[in-house]
Amino acid sequence: LSARMSDRRNIRLRQARLTTETAALMPFAALGVVLDGPVVLAAHAVTRRVPSPIWQATAKAITGFLLLPILWGTETTLVYRRWGGRAALATAAAGPVGALAWIAWRTRWLRLRQTRRSVEWFAKPNEALTAARASREAVLEEVVRLVGEPAVTRSTQPL
Repeated sequence: LSARMSDRRNIRLRQARLTTETAALMPFAALGVVLDGPVVLAAHAVTRRVPSPIWQATAKAITGFLLLPILWGTETTLVYRRWGGRAALATAAAGPVGALAWIAWRTRWLRLRQTRRSVEWFAKPNEALTAARASREAVLEEVVRLVGEPAVTRSTQPL
């Protein structure tokens, strides 16, 4: 019973941490999307033409490697001409920082969605979960029969 409560607590803590991190990264990620959006669109267009997933990753990397410095240089130059050196320096720093923040935000957001779906799935068992639980019990019984002792401690309550 305490292991189950501990699991629920860990899941709630993970959700809270991911929610906080996602909220904290959001403004920086939005800046990254604005400053680096054209390269994201170009990478998406390039990968649509490449059939293999391995080569899609390579195409995205090459597109970003070639286009990001050009984009950041152009943005920095335009800002320098319009607002001066301090604004240009801030823009030059914001491009890479924003890109990394967007990647970090998206990773945490996807993990948060996956965690929420897992909680919903375990809260409302369906046939697949019921079958998985039954299969797990059958495997544990076979292990007990073969080894003579439980390899995994059984929970008294279902997941």
